Amino acid sequence: MRTFSCWIVRLLFVAWIVLQGGSDVFSQSTQGGVSPRESAQGALVVSLGKDSPNVGKDAFVTLSISTVEEVKVGRITSEISYPNNGEIVFDRAELTPDMKNSGAKLEVEKGPEGNDVKLKLTITGKEPILDGILCNVIFKVVNRPTGDKFAGEEQKVKLSNKSAAWTIDNKEIAFITSEPGEINFAYAPVVFACFFYMH
Repeated sequence: MRTFSCWIVRLLFVAWIVLQGGSDVFSQSTQGGVSPRESAQGALVVSLGKDSPNVGKDAFVTLSISTVEEVKVGRITSEISYPNNGEIVFDRAELTPDMKNSGAKLEVEKGPEGNDVKLKLTITGKEPILDGILCNVIFKVVNRPTGDKFAGEEQKVKLSNKSAAWTIDNKEIAFITSEPGEINFAYAPVVFACFFYMH
């Protein structure tokens, strides 16, 4: 009987060791997997900015990039579209002084107008394009929402952004995040009211 009890104890001990070993195997397998950051090496974020202008003034929307991992960017395209409702009108796009000094070139194509206005910006660098603001996209503010439209999301003109990019040796960059921009009419009157009150 005592021999049988010892055999049971040994069997349980061996089973515990096997379970511990299996646990270690699974944890090693999980830790050895590829993390999201590793799978997105060379990733690039292309972003449009925001502005809050008054009617009759220009809205300046920046186009900028940020690299998640080191990648030598040579060319970027940004396809911008927004509702054709007469509130804003595209005026021009201008490279920043740093981009001009680096020898970069900017091309702007305007597509046919329908329900949306479509623009395509192409920036080509003479040397690798660095992180930061690349250009300003400038709009004339013609009208602003009034009445029932002047509430919530209707105070904004949203600028969609679809981007692509290539390295300096013309290889397409696979992992890109395109962030939209907006022109927000909500803040300008508040700033004016505060300014008037303070004076």
